[in-house]
Amino acid sequence: MLKEEYEAAENEVVKAYYGYQLAAGYFVLKEYDRALEIFEQLDYEALVKGNINNAFYAQMLAAQAALQKRDGKKALLFCDKMLSINRGEPAAYLLCGFALLLEKQIENGMLFIIESFDINEKNPNARFPVNEEVSLNLLEEILGRLHLNDVKLKLKKVRTGMSRGELKQLLDDIRRMMVLMEQRRATAA
Repeated sequence: MLKEEYEAAENEVVKAYYGYQLAAGYFVLKEYDRALEIFEQLDYEALVKGNINNAFYAQMLAAQAALQKRDGKKALLFCDKMLSINRGEPAAYLLCGFALLLEKQIENGMLFIIESFDINEKNPNARFPVNEEVSLNLLEEILGRLHLNDVKLKLKKVRTGMSRGELKQLLDDIRRMMVLMEQRRATAA
């Protein structure tokens, strides 16, 4: 029924809303290809006119669907649009980090994941906060894959009895390390 309403909508705003709902339904059903097909066709300007939060959420679901399909490039396109709507949602940075990691942009991916912690703290009323424990586990895993085991061990130590200040300091250290790694890679190229 929703598909019929989407196809026969009375105007662009209503069509965008029904399309968003249809794509979200496909996403919930884990039909990511079908969800992406609709998300890619949506008129996001019309969706913004109806409700800017729906436009943001549609981009977020689209990015997640692309990540489920292991399509980092497509996820990054949705992430860019998502961040152009709202830069205050921690989960948006986390998704962008995942997409960058998928595209082998490790340092930039790490920077986005770390930024999600900062945004999480700055915006306690975020609609889509980040589960810091899950994110810290991910950071540990990535640090291990980068053979930065000393930093990984430091993160583990800090986590066992960490104060907020110690965590922030360690994340700042990792952030600086990622920037230096990126600069070295750029100079070597």
